[in-house]
Amino acid sequence: MKTNVRIYLLCCLLSNMANVSSAAVKNIGDDVLSDKIRAGYMGINNIDVLGKMSKNGMNLALVKFGELHTPMRPKEQQLLLKWARACEQAGVRFMPVINLWGRLEKTWIRPRYRLYYDGVEFGQTPCPLETSVYKLAVHNRVLELAMLSRSVPIAGVAIDLEMYG
Repeated sequence: MKTNVRIYLLCCLLSNMANVSSAAVKNIGDDVLSDKIRAGYMGINNIDVLGKMSKNGMNLALVKFGELHTPMRPKEQQLLLKWARACEQAGVRFMPVINLWGRLEKTWIRPRYRLYYDGVEFGQTPCPLETSVYKLAVHNRVLELAMLSRSVPIAGVAIDLEMYG
């Protein structure tokens, strides 16, 4: 099939999809926008505030898990499960927050490159564009949390992008 024919068919398909789905998208958008995020950011030791959050109209707990390995250790998984269940009981969505590069990551991720700004070397901070660091620090952890979300309610994952070098 020639490229021009493919492009024409694709344009026709997209045009028809836009016409058919515009009403459906409007309804979906209304539903999504009706539930505004009212979140609290907290540490792993603040589990007792979930009831207060719910009573005050908050609907999302952003919980900082500063120590989360990949593969996940049993103790870390138990803590995540505890939070997910406590949030569910309180009627608050649960979203773990992980570090891109914190105190813990330095102990088990060994970057190849260092980050340079204006000729200055930051010897404790990896290049944020290095694929292997991203895969270990973000990708693998997010995949593990996604798999865990099959059994307990996890609304998503937030990534703390500050690099604590």
